Amino acid sequence: MAFVGIETGAELYRKVAEEISRLDGLVEVYGTTGQFDLMTKIRAASLDALNEILNKLRSVKGIDDIHPVTVLETFKEEHTISLELHEDFPEGRAGE
Repeated sequence: MAFVGIETGAELYRKVAEEISRLDGLVEVYGTTGQFDLMTKIRAASLDALNEILNKLRSVKGIDDIHPVTVLETFKEEHTISLELHEDFPEGRAGE
């Protein structure tokens, strides 16, 4: 698994996000503030497979630079969402 910070030009930000969202192996794509315009999470079966995905990212028009960070160990990863009601919306979702 790897996280990749992506730098794009402001005018191509959304187009790049939509295009890379279609790539196999990218399991999450986020628009972010800070050093990177986009942040992605990649899952690959091997380092060779990860390298192939990174090369595909490098070839996308509008990507100025990528900054991959390979995960060595995972200390916590959750895939559940709390179903507790939020105090701002005691009846559930807003507007219900």
